Amino acid sequence: MFFFAVPPGEYKIEIEPINQELVRTAPSRPSIGPYTKNSNDESFKNPVPRGFYTGSNLPVTSSFEKALTVSIEADQTIKDANIIATLED
Repeated sequence: MFFFAVPPGEYKIEIEPINQELVRTAPSRPSIGPYTKNSNDESFKNPVPRGFYTGSNLPVTSSFEKALTVSIEADQTIKDANIIATLED
């Protein structure tokens, strides 16, 4: 995982689907890009569930209490922290 400009500390990581209203329609509007070209693009297919990271290669959980707390230190690289975007509760 790469987190830029995140102060050292303890965090719970949450994922959520892309809001389709944020697709770029005008240069002055906020947008997701470059991750999607339109609402038919791969980013919108089978949207991921909203959930919290529970550990590498484990499904996410909807329970904040079950979320794994991740400790971040300055200049730290976290390896093998794959988020599985399926919900299991």
